Amino acid sequence: MDKRGVSTIFAIFSILAGIVILFSATTIAKNIATGEDIKQAFFAKDMALIIDTLHALPGDVKMSYHPENFTTDINLEITESGSVKAKPTYGQQQIFSFRPGLPELTAEEFTLEKQKPNIIDVEKTGSNINVEKQVLNG
Repeated sequence: MDKRGVSTIFAIFSILAGIVILFSATTIAKNIATGEDIKQAFFAKDMALIIDTLHALPGDVKMSYHPENFTTDINLEITESGSVKAKPTYGQQQIFSFRPGLPELTAEEFTLEKQKPNIIDVEKTGSNINVEKQVLNG
């Protein structure tokens, strides 16, 4: 004995579940085809290695890093506890650690914009390391 509307609710739920599964499968297939996950992992690892290298260098250093043009926005977070986190809009977060205990690390959380030439400026002055982002127009 079914109540009215149960089959309608089940049909709506089935359609929504199908849409979610289709969207997830499409996103995973796109990431595999474009190598986006691999680019994001290399980017997070590069940032961790840059911070380690600059901390070990004597003197003051300024450098610019030009990451790949990503097909999705990437949220970058550099934590005081010693890790770089690259989190895409959709997909798995990439985390790499650098040497903890840096005397002074200034880095705000920022987003690398998709399909734009993002530039990350890293500057070491004394024992202070500052990480900033800029986007070129054009």
